[in-house]
Amino acid sequence: FYIIGKALSFHEEFDVNERIESLKWFERGFQHGSSFSSYEYWKAVHKISQDEVNSVRLLRRIANESDITCMDAKLELCREYSVGHFGGISRSVAYQYIKQIMQSSPPLLSNKVFHIQHDVTKYMMFILIDWLVEVSEMKEFSTQ
Repeated sequence: FYIIGKALSFHEEFDVNERIESLKWFERGFQHGSSFSSYEYWKAVHKISQDEVNSVRLLRRIANESDITCMDAKLELCREYSVGHFGGISRSVAYQYIKQIMQSSPPLLSNKVFHIQHDVTKYMMFILIDWLVEVSEMKEFSTQ
């Protein structure tokens, strides 16, 4: 479902029929439990949705049901939380989710950082990331 929908979506900016067809394939994948299709379907529906709370709730369900391979849904949920869209949960629960994702994600290019910056420890990096998440919440920065 996902592959067909994604292939059709490459043409969607040129053809409305292709956009509709790709959305149908993503919806079918969503109904069959495909995490990638579900996320693509959410992205398309979220653009036109006026119901922010239910939109974030659906994204949370997709992120929680998907395995680690659909990290995009988890990161998008973190982004929604960071801009104050909590989808009916408290700010502290949202913060804990972001913290959990940050802690469970493998650090990118960490080996290069340690080769260049010998005095930066993993604990120091964790403190920095934790602080950045806190500041972004306080200032309500977007992830852009």
